Amino acid sequence: MQLLREQSCLEYPNLKAELTKFTKKQLENGSYFLDFVFTVKERLPITLEASFSLMKCNLAGNPDSCEYYTKNLRFKNFCEKISQKNEVWSQFIDSSVPSILCPINPGTYEMNYVAERNDVFQFIPFPVGVWKLQSILFDGKKMEQRTMRILRIQSCPEYPDLPVKITKLSKRHFNEEFYAFNISFIVKEKISVNIESYNTVNKCDLAGTPDSCEIFLKDFHVKNICGKMNLKNQLWSASLETIKPPLRCPIQADKYELNFKGKSEFFKFFPLPTAVWKAKSILFGGHKMIVCVNTEVKKQRTMRFLRLQMCPEYPDLPLMVTKFNKRHFADDTIALNISFKIREKLPVNLDASLTLVKCDLAGTPDSCEIYVKDFKVKNLCEKVGMKNQLWSTAIDSIKPPFHCPIEPDNYELNLKRKIQLFKFLPLPTAIWKEKVIVVGDQKMILCLNVEIQVIERNLK
Repeated sequence: MQLLREQSCLEYPNLKAELTKFTKKQLENGSYFLDFVFTVKERLPITLEASFSLMKCNLAGNPDSCEYYTKNLRFKNFCEKISQKNEVWSQFIDSSVPSILCPINPGTYEMNYVAERNDVFQFIPFPVGVWKLQSILFDGKKMEQRTMRILRIQSCPEYPDLPVKITKLSKRHFNEEFYAFNISFIVKEKISVNIESYNTVNKCDLAGTPDSCEIFLKDFHVKNICGKMNLKNQLWSASLETIKPPLRCPIQADKYELNFKGKSEFFKFFPLPTAVWKAKSILFGGHKMIVCVNTEVKKQRTMRFLRLQMCPEYPDLPLMVTKFNKRHFADDTIALNISFKIREKLPVNLDASLTLVKCDLAGTPDSCEIYVKDFKVKNLCEKVGMKNQLWSTAIDSIKPPFHCPIEPDNYELNLKRKIQLFKFLPLPTAIWKEKVIVVGDQKMILCLNVEIQVIERNLK
């Protein structure tokens, strides 16, 4: 056995952990001295699972000769397994400095290991060939990504003279998870300690059409508000602790300000579906209405580009993507910058084949299933010139102009616009992996891997 290569997967460049160094030295007895350095960027949970795919290729390593020996073989309870002794992996794990203990903390981990020449054949009787192994580590219990974006919080206009009134709301959303909001409110008189609330929630369609609204929760009664305000580790605790001056019962007449910046964890507790949600909360103190607040949240799907890159198994095609940059904005606008090089004049009879795979939001390998396979799109040159299509604005942004027959040159696409994919393709929440192959005159011109994430979120 000869060890050829070990590296992080090129198609996943920004993961929480990566192999940053790998060196090998073959010893006189045919064994290998291996030195690995892994960098863990974020704390990894105890719910880790592993997936392994093994391919057998001919001795030349020809991609067309490769076939799966086993695919997406899944191992649960990864943390439990790595602590076991007298296993094939035990010596490797035990060599780590510092020690690997779950949950795995951020840091640099180095492993020095001697792989005996015949160790592997004791467990798997590999025949002659080039063997390619892909190992994926993922969170087996990663929840569907949903975030809450506050649209408005305001005092009810039908009650203008209550003892408590919101005077200012400002908010900022930094990305899909983090947000900040500032709320100023005035308490005009001392509030008693026996505060209760009644809460009503309405679910409406995404257009917010009043006739579409229906009661989701009516007059939900919460007693002893003062007692609940002091509880720790609750959904509301972090935001209440930011109020200045401190909010304590009985609540004194004063001007108060809440400043909070943190991670939205609302949907860990309330997994609301896509809709416009309107809530009215009325608080009473001593049988007197003291505050009435309207809150509105809009949840809908959005798309995030994860990666766009050439198929690694076809490194020398006539059309090559050389650069891909993306930026997502809070208002559901996306900016794309793609550079690509055409090495030779392309024929006009271009056809495409599309394969689309749907995976869960954790990216679990064995959750993936084929959604569309080898969907044929003929006469690409004819379609490239069409106006008012989903792709028209993107094609029009290419410099130099992109039209058939396509001449050799360096091209650049610069596009910034609202995401309109869901007007045409009602994709459900998932990670979507697409392979695009373009052929002309029976010759492969382009092979492209695209990965997007469709999530539910809240938009202004």
